[in-house]
Amino acid sequence: MARAKSPEGEAEETHKKFTVQYVRGLKPRGNNYFEEMDRDAPLSIRVLADGSKNWVWRGRIDGRQTKRVIGSFNDIEDEDYLTLADARDKARDETRDAKRSGLKRPPHLRVVHARTAAPKPRDSERTFNEAFAEYRASHVDKLASGPDIVQAFEKRMLPLFGERKLRSLTRAELDAHFDTLVAAYQGARKSRKPTNGAGVNNLLANVKAMLTWCVGKDYLEGNPAAAIKKKVKPRARESFLSGRQLGWVQQAFEGTRQYRTSLLLLLHTGCRRSDIFGLKWSEVILIDEDENPDAETPFSGTKLVIKETKNDDIHTVWLSSIAAALLPERPEDASPDDRVFPSVNFAPGSKIYDHVRTFVMKSAMKHGGAVEEFNWHDYRRSITTYLAEHRDGFSDRCLDMVLNHRPSNVTTNHYNRARMKAEMIRAMEVWSEHLVAMRAKADALDVEKVAAQD
Repeated sequence: MARAKSPEGEAEETHKKFTVQYVRGLKPRGNNYFEEMDRDAPLSIRVLADGSKNWVWRGRIDGRQTKRVIGSFNDIEDEDYLTLADARDKARDETRDAKRSGLKRPPHLRVVHARTAAPKPRDSERTFNEAFAEYRASHVDKLASGPDIVQAFEKRMLPLFGERKLRSLTRAELDAHFDTLVAAYQGARKSRKPTNGAGVNNLLANVKAMLTWCVGKDYLEGNPAAAIKKKVKPRARESFLSGRQLGWVQQAFEGTRQYRTSLLLLLHTGCRRSDIFGLKWSEVILIDEDENPDAETPFSGTKLVIKETKNDDIHTVWLSSIAAALLPERPEDASPDDRVFPSVNFAPGSKIYDHVRTFVMKSAMKHGGAVEEFNWHDYRRSITTYLAEHRDGFSDRCLDMVLNHRPSNVTTNHYNRARMKAEMIRAMEVWSEHLVAMRAKADALDVEKVAAQD
């Protein structure tokens, strides 16, 4: 790149003006690297080996070159995310603050050789435990899936790496650890719960996210897990529960003690597990039709307005009369932030799942059938499949809203603001009626089986 002499005799570069398209197009190169300086601000971009990008302010304080991470620029917008315009403004603010601290000369157009650059001191003594506690408080605890992530770290990562210094972690040992986890998953309880260990991929993704966050905080120079690839090829989930299986699942819920009501509500609504287990009384809304006589679609009953969801979009669930009857009576001293199901563990682990699956398998064998592997998420696939095939012909937009999925269609995403209230109310009633009918059939089969044996 062409260079010129500054008034102080130091080399300067002709710098490129950053654009959003240009920054997004920067590709990882296997190692972390700094892209050239922005022409309009003392701003550079650091591209990490895993493809994530950090905005970096560069200047001199007391004659020493200084680099400072001021934000991130990734596809997933986190709390540190900055647009290009915001990053330029923050970089200029850093320069003004540095001048007050003794900045000798704004250096953003100056080439500084590596041998003269003084690196910023890092917190090299921070342990994995300390970093995770900070990462959890600033990020994980805000996620609907937070309890599951915490449970996985506490069980699979902290016992081995908790007291280790972050700077001591290596790619080789992390890679070997995840290989060991895959072997343990695949070898455990083969006869009870076949699995290919795909859960290790989720843990690996969360560990990578945490270490990338540590890089952004300047606790690490680079992410040691960035180059580790997925350990197991994900299996496409195509299974959903048949009518008979839905009946057996409801029978199995009877043996889950304090989880029974919340699991039935989960099945009747198609919500995510964390949405129901973490449901607050402030999110349960009772509606009287007489209070809103001008409503286009009259509704008298209960709806859920779930605010903390996986995609951060508020999820409105119009409960069927059957589902509404599952809600416990609100205690007189309950506050709006109290949970509806306080005795339910946010992350119940595999014991409840194993009980339900074993019960369904035994029921299938007893009645001369078979059942494929299924998980909690297949309940959501079951409601979507049934409603899509129903004679009423529920629309894709309605099903997206039932599941609280963001549609990929541009028109729906940006222009269509229809609430689909009438169709969603009808869909929830149809689904609940189907579940009740399937439970009745399952009970009738058991009665017939007993009568035949007598």
